[in-house]
Amino acid sequence: MAKEDEVQRLLENLRTQFGANWGDDQLQAVRERLAAMLDAGEQMRKVVLDNATGPLSVFIPYRRDE
Repeated sequence: MAKEDEVQRLLENLRTQFGANWGDDQLQAVRERLAAMLDAGEQMRKVVLDNATGPLSVFIPYRRDE
């Protein structure tokens, strides 16, 4: 139930700032996306990393002259 409270709180904040003309279907879409983002955040927090864990891939920019 805490997740639903968090979704509702975030939805009210967004609605206050940006949702003056949002319809019911748009509010529902935003609510679903907020819930999905909160779920993803919970899953990421479950992954245990130590200080030596680096990124999975390292970005190396392409340079024509090299």
